Amino acid sequence: MDLQKMGKIISEMRKKKALTQNQLGDMLGVSGKAVSKWERGISAPDISILNELSKILEISVSEILTGEKMQNTISKETVNEITVSGIGAYNNFFKKKYTKVIFILISILLLVTVTFSITYVITNYNKCFVYELSSGSDDFFLEGLIASNQKDNRIIITNMLYTDSSTNTTKELRVDNINLILKLGKIEVFNTKKYFFEEKLSDVIKDFNITISEDNKIANYILDDNKNIKAKIIIYYTGKDNKGSIVIPIKIEKKFSNNKIFY
Repeated sequence: MDLQKMGKIISEMRKKKALTQNQLGDMLGVSGKAVSKWERGISAPDISILNELSKILEISVSEILTGEKMQNTISKETVNEITVSGIGAYNNFFKKKYTKVIFILISILLLVTVTFSITYVITNYNKCFVYELSSGSDDFFLEGLIASNQKDNRIIITNMLYTDSSTNTTKELRVDNINLILKLGKIEVFNTKKYFFEEKLSDVIKDFNITISEDNKIANYILDDNKNIKAKIIIYYTGKDNKGSIVIPIKIEKKFSNNKIFY
């Protein structure tokens, strides 16, 4: 099928009917750009509108397909043969066209799948997160971190210092025992008790180093994208003449992660 010849006869007959490309397109339910492509031999009309196109242009489907005006003396059998031949060529053209489209779509799908797989591996294999911990209380100082990878989840808290207006004075709290608890949200991830004899609370606290390893609760916190979980340390203390508790909110700030392609 010669698209150039088909386009030429469509253009010629359209102009004879004093129709613009847009007007012909509207009559067929397609755009004027589609008609322009037919006439330039870039594409062909869909087979479903060939009959309507032939009526509008007042030429036979065979003449559209062959791109040639037929002589009135031509026999009906010959017209039929030409039409059948033209339809066959037309169908072959569209089969090739759609095969090409399907091939392109499959190629795009494969590309997207491969890209997604590579991205998933890069962003999830051996991923690592590091969060810095600091105190959210003016009376309390601490340094620490949360570190996580595929093999381990760990919280480390060191350099814990407690100071208030009574520190290093005769009024400073002295305790006989403390119960230190670390919570991520409502979940308790660390709990320890220590016993003393009238020790200063500030001296007791600075001797604490917290290390928690291989805990799924930590992983659950790290994987919580909303980060609605709040961390805090609660210290319950008991002394000869006193009893109470201190709540220290913990600030958590992400310092590093390797689960993104672009940082």
